[in-house]
Amino acid sequence: MKQRLDELSLEWVHGVDRGWSGCEPRSELVIWVNERRLVDIVREVERPFATAECDSRKTDGEAVEDSVPRDYLAGQYMPIPDEMVLLPSLNLLGEPYDSGFLVSEDDLSKEKSLLLSCTCSVINCWFLLAKIEVTNEHVIWSDFQQFHRDWSYDLGPFIFDKQEYMHVLSGS
Repeated sequence: MKQRLDELSLEWVHGVDRGWSGCEPRSELVIWVNERRLVDIVREVERPFATAECDSRKTDGEAVEDSVPRDYLAGQYMPIPDEMVLLPSLNLLGEPYDSGFLVSEDDLSKEKSLLLSCTCSVINCWFLLAKIEVTNEHVIWSDFQQFHRDWSYDLGPFIFDKQEYMHVLSGS
């Protein structure tokens, strides 16, 4: 029996206003997996961790505004720049993302690629990584990681048909 593969698609969203002072609305290239925005999938997985972190901060006496939802940190991402998504970029073909942060030589984040960046537009502020493996027939996303948190992601692996994946990254 043939394995069901995941589907990658990209969507240009035009006129996005992030509310940044002095900035014009912009276009963003949104990553979709299995007909769902990647950021929405990740938000669901992160929600319990973000809520627990907020509760812990309150318990520890940190001033957390009541108007801020307890799960605020969950899914606080925006698309990475399109030049990191579309070919000839190798980012979504497993090229490791160099965040510039000092990490140990054996840190697994050094083997992972960038999938989502912070809503403030500074990529390294808050970003999501995953291991991307390319085989003869498939592209596999696994071992998801929020660089700044030790959250355990029950997500993936996503296994894509390599030929279709390359077609999507070509922007065709």
